[in-house]
Amino acid sequence: MGEIIARLARVPGETARLLAITALLAVLGLTVSLFVMQVLNRYVTHGVSGTLVTLTVGALLAVLAEHQLRRLRWSIAESIAGDQDRRLATGLFGLLLTTDLRGQAPWSAAAREELMRGVERARVAFGPAGLTVVADLPFSLLVLVILALLSPTLAGVTAVFCVGLAALAWLDQRRLARPADSLTRANGEVGALVASAVHAGETIRHFRAQPLLMARWQRVSEQAWAIGDRIGWIQVGGASLTQVTQALLGVAIVGVGALQVVGGGLDVGTLVGANLIAGRVLTPFSRIVQYGRSLRAAAVAVAEAKRFAAVAVEREGGRALTSWTGAVTVQDLAVGFPGQDGPLFSGLSVAIPAGGVVALTGRNGAGKSVLLKTLAGLMEPAQGRILADGVDRRLLALDWWRSRVSYLPQEPVFLPGSLRDNLRLARPDASDEDLLRCLAEADLRGFVDSHPQHLGLILDQGGQTLAPGIRRRLGLARALVTDGPLYLLDEPSEGLDREGARVVYQRLIDLAQRGRTLVIATHDPVILNGTQTVVHLDGPRSGLRTPDAPGGRAAS
Repeated sequence: MGEIIARLARVPGETARLLAITALLAVLGLTVSLFVMQVLNRYVTHGVSGTLVTLTVGALLAVLAEHQLRRLRWSIAESIAGDQDRRLATGLFGLLLTTDLRGQAPWSAAAREELMRGVERARVAFGPAGLTVVADLPFSLLVLVILALLSPTLAGVTAVFCVGLAALAWLDQRRLARPADSLTRANGEVGALVASAVHAGETIRHFRAQPLLMARWQRVSEQAWAIGDRIGWIQVGGASLTQVTQALLGVAIVGVGALQVVGGGLDVGTLVGANLIAGRVLTPFSRIVQYGRSLRAAAVAVAEAKRFAAVAVEREGGRALTSWTGAVTVQDLAVGFPGQDGPLFSGLSVAIPAGGVVALTGRNGAGKSVLLKTLAGLMEPAQGRILADGVDRRLLALDWWRSRVSYLPQEPVFLPGSLRDNLRLARPDASDEDLLRCLAEADLRGFVDSHPQHLGLILDQGGQTLAPGIRRRLGLARALVTDGPLYLLDEPSEGLDREGARVVYQRLIDLAQRGRTLVIATHDPVILNGTQTVVHLDGPRSGLRTPDAPGGRAAS
């Protein structure tokens, strides 16, 4: 409710128009009630046909006018809502793209997806429909005043029922608060399991993970259903009480009014009209009760989006070096996984000259991939510095830095779209000839030429539908298209057959001969034997190992 009131307060001129039309609608809404009263009191009593025709035409004109005003009011409500929800969705999506990866760690992938769905709920709840529901409330009091002119007693009875419904709406909001939060989290877990079932079908079947996933599904879905049932009961109870309240109001109005009719203080026509007017007074309160869950869910979604918005975005601005050729110096570096207490390693120092070739080795989980991500600018070190030609990388523009770094992650992921679009991500100006040359260097020219769509081949599911070897070599081709002075390659030969590995070895030799700086995370003995320097990552003992054989084999 607070968000809707805030939106109304931001545009006082449009809000005044909305309220003026709502007030006119409240008055026109009494037309049918007054029509019934006049027909019963005048036409039925005197039987003059002209009176009936006049009253009927007047009522029809009022109903048509009310219809047009409601359309106009909706347009004004749309104007008040404006593009706030679209900007909220755009801003949130932008945050998903730009927030620091370490800062995103408290939100799982499913939770981040739920953030976007929550924005859609906010758009519905805080849009024109919500604005008109709230705008109707104060003018229920205007209708109540008109009812009081007919019968103060019946107006008092109606006011009591309105207060009761308002209290019911408040109570429903309180009762829905905790279940709504729990349901959001449970739905996020359900969504993650569904995504696994859809995208990891082969893994699930081969490793016989069906029982495990089914057990998780039953546990999580039953939890979600139980919460949903609880919410449903609260809503059904609220809706039922609303209907009961409306029915009881009709009974009370007729009962009390009948006493007034018998006592001579009210006529039958006025009693019937007063009953209709009392229903119109109560309707906005009934809509608020029914609207409660939407408002609550939207409020939770907006609050979570605001919490996410507090995450720091990647830094902007910075310098660009005019003649950097790939030289990198690491000084006293410490890095760790997002959300993990303590670094994976610390005190790492190594100088990599332009054109140098360095291999990172160590046990699984020692931090090789994390170090490459840090060098790529995807993560910031816990301590220490990374220097490019003596300049701290934190002083350099991230966009410039990434355009100069060719990166092959351990698990290449591709965006929805064509192969052409994916290869051009870092170099939008690359021609098809450039792309085909890089594909040929990754030994994929035949694969692309044999496909009917050629460079228009659509990649979906992050490229997971492709064979692992094809996906890895596509990642290499993407890095070759970037062709920066610095190459960061994470297990480039992993999972490749002999021919695929041979292609990778040849590309590494070519890149070294062209003066590119190479930092390679690997366990491949062929690559280790061909590097100038080996950095062994193993917790506190991490550091440079000196070569003891031609080609730079690491000392054991």
